Amino acid sequence: MSYPNGDLLQPEMWEAVLEHLQLSGRLADVLQGAVAGATVGDIAAELGLSPHTVNSYLRQLYARLGVHGRVELAGVVFGTALRNGQA
Repeated sequence: MSYPNGDLLQPEMWEAVLEHLQLSGRLADVLQGAVAGATVGDIAAELGLSPHTVNSYLRQLYARLGVHGRVELAGVVFGTALRNGQA
């Protein structure tokens, strides 16, 4: 995926974070876009999804990771990377 700020973590770091969080597929794709600061519309366009579907995936991520928004979502990603010695 190509988002502005999408290179916040190196690809191998993303893989380790996604493995630790047990995320794959579209959830992982939406997470990467959200953490990069992409809008729902940007994520939808990049992935060929509707904005409604992206919002649904975001709600699933928030519930699964126990967060309430994108800032907390980013905190989980970067906290996981730091705990795993990846950042």
